Amino acid sequence: MKWPKHHCMYITHNMHKSKYDTIQEYTNGENYDNECDPEDYKKILELDEIWECQIYPVTSIGFINIVVPTWERLVEEIAKIA
Repeated sequence: MKWPKHHCMYITHNMHKSKYDTIQEYTNGENYDNECDPEDYKKILELDEIWECQIYPVTSIGFINIVVPTWERLVEEIAKIA
């Protein structure tokens, strides 16, 4: 897998489960439905699985946030910006 050039990158999986929250509680009010494809968001809720990647590229633009339901989708989305 080719990684995008970056200063820093975080990948998290199911952070809601570390606090014993439901996926609905975790995503409520966080605009996750705006952060990702509507089909991915439906799948996140359906599977109770969420993969998040925050990439700080070697630029001054801030960061890129990727939110998807599966590892395979995460790899696919990261490859698009690599």
